[in-house]
Amino acid sequence: MKILTILFCVLFSAASNASAQQGEVPVESAAAPKPTLTWNKTEPVTLIGPHATLQLVLSATSADGATRDVTHAADFKSQPEDVIDIDPSGFLRVRGNGTATVTATIDGSTSSPLSITVQRFGESLPISFPNDVVPIFTRFDCNSGGCHGKADGQNGFRLSLLGYEPAEDFEYLVKESRGRRIFRAAPEHSLLLLKGSGELPHRGGSRMERDSDAYKLIVRWIQQGLPYDPENDPSVTRIAVSPKECLTRPEARQQLRVTAHFSDGSTRDITRSVQYESKDDEMAAVNENGFVTMKERTGSTSIMIRFQEHVDVFRATIPLGAPTDNFPEPANFIDERILAELKTLGLPPSDLSDDATFVRRVTLDIAGRLPTLAESNLFLANPDPAKRPKFCLLYTSPSPRDRG
Repeated sequence: MKILTILFCVLFSAASNASAQQGEVPVESAAAPKPTLTWNKTEPVTLIGPHATLQLVLSATSADGATRDVTHAADFKSQPEDVIDIDPSGFLRVRGNGTATVTATIDGSTSSPLSITVQRFGESLPISFPNDVVPIFTRFDCNSGGCHGKADGQNGFRLSLLGYEPAEDFEYLVKESRGRRIFRAAPEHSLLLLKGSGELPHRGGSRMERDSDAYKLIVRWIQQGLPYDPENDPSVTRIAVSPKECLTRPEARQQLRVTAHFSDGSTRDITRSVQYESKDDEMAAVNENGFVTMKERTGSTSIMIRFQEHVDVFRATIPLGAPTDNFPEPANFIDERILAELKTLGLPPSDLSDDATFVRRVTLDIAGRLPTLAESNLFLANPDPAKRPKFCLLYTSPSPRDRG
């Protein structure tokens, strides 16, 4: 018996080796379907000036239709290489004039090409105090109610709350106290930057790094002579976050991109110039660059984005995943909205309440009190199938005294 067993094993091993040599692939090792990669912004992009930036957002859709954000996991490449730089988070900076083609690769899939054109790289574009500088104060909470934005300011320096009065902020910063907070001859030695970067004692601590985009922008603004607004400076009409909402899962990640729309029809990426605030930190956290991390909870939450007086909201829904096949038919438009939301959340509704629960809840809702024993007994003993709507009408109809 042992000889037969050994002979069988030898023959099976030889057959397996022969199949491998002939190039046969076992069923379990067959390649899984590759995900489909999709850019959040598919149309060609034009970036103006040497300091223009763009946040790329990339999604992967698997064979079962599930979509996930893969911006921070993809490998980005651009051709030619001397037009733009892309960091591992998908954040893009310009290097020179020209047009580059960007592709992303992950899990064996390659995205469609995205065209990026850079213009006026060699020009120093004018900086707008309301559109460029004030949002920095909001982003780092400098003009919040707990810091320089309160009525009396902080340590002799004040700003308008959340930057709603940029003209006043300009006066406070440039002209108040003989302009001592700005050193025009050597911008890096300005009190504003020395305290903001933590090089001088500052109760608010370090708010920006010396090599950060915000720090460099303020330096350029001082070098340009502290302009308030350039000629024909457009105003921001609205901001838009993308994606606007997503159906996701616990511990998922999502990179946001925020665009400012201006009165002259132009747009600009402001992903790293806005302030992000999570509605519920225990359900979703967001960093200063708009990277959202979901927690291990189900439900709906939102991230608020603020720029000047403009606000937009990103909404995320993490379903429970329970079956939603046997939902009741909606009786009215309120039921339609509620049941649609419950289906999205994968949360089956509660069963229909019994008569005792119904009479207690309705009396509390309409009359503001518990039902009396007589009212409860009368309702429970009533065999009429339409007694529930009739009971509601009893409390919502005007009393005889009111009608008289």
